[in-house]
Amino acid sequence: MKKRVWSGIPIVEENTKYYSLKDELRRMGKPYYKRLVHSIVNNNILQAPGFVYYKCSSRAKDEKEISACFEKLSSLIGDLNDRYGKLYAVEDHRGDYMDSKIPISMTNQETGMHTDSSAHDYYPKIVGLCCLQAAAQGGELKLCNGANYFADSLISSPEIIRIMKQDFIRDLITPGKEKSPELLKLNKFPIFHMEDNQFLVRYMRYWIERGTLEAGEFLSKDATQAMDHFDEYLNDPSNSLTIKMQKGDMVFFNNEFLLHGRTSYFDSAKLKRKILRAWINLQV
Repeated sequence: MKKRVWSGIPIVEENTKYYSLKDELRRMGKPYYKRLVHSIVNNNILQAPGFVYYKCSSRAKDEKEISACFEKLSSLIGDLNDRYGKLYAVEDHRGDYMDSKIPISMTNQETGMHTDSSAHDYYPKIVGLCCLQAAAQGGELKLCNGANYFADSLISSPEIIRIMKQDFIRDLITPGKEKSPELLKLNKFPIFHMEDNQFLVRYMRYWIERGTLEAGEFLSKDATQAMDHFDEYLNDPSNSLTIKMQKGDMVFFNNEFLLHGRTSYFDSAKLKRKILRAWINLQV
């Protein structure tokens, strides 16, 4: 169980690695660099705290250099999934994910705390984010440890854990993927899964609610109350970390026990938020 009491800013500082963009690009060709990356993955990402924050200490201006650094570092961590392209641009397309069939990543709206991928057959073990441009206002990254909630609730609220270990339908949102009530009913899996002391959380409430509705089914009162309880924990600032990414900054985090979200944001004529996302499968 990856459980650790989080203490906000100190945890972020402990897991921040300052880097110079040009120096890092040069170091990536050295024989020791891959060993260094694997050590960071094993010590910071695969176990608590579950993330590492690369803070750009130089004035990074060239988006191509930033992207190249992020892609190279991501590929050293593992294999890049290309369902949405190896590097997916998270930016505002001036839409509303509740009114149109677009992912929330294409809006400037606040996201609930969630894990990535609503597909039964795939989820990335690690998610990488790289800031090419920060928003004029807002857009902070939030992280919360789902394993802490699970461990605490096993003792205090075991009935909630029992409910959330049952299967929940999720909406099918992968581009080009066929969707029907019958297929939606097959796209279901638990919010919490625990086997051989290996913990897994897969959660985004909106896709659960919409998928269940479009499948022609309804969530039970107990299921709704269980998710309310989980959301209350996730939305408590004392249980989460906040990171304000600036241009050139990168964050890599474990998608199996950390949930993430972001605050709403606003762009200006000169400052338009753009984040690159990588879904990373660990090399076996």
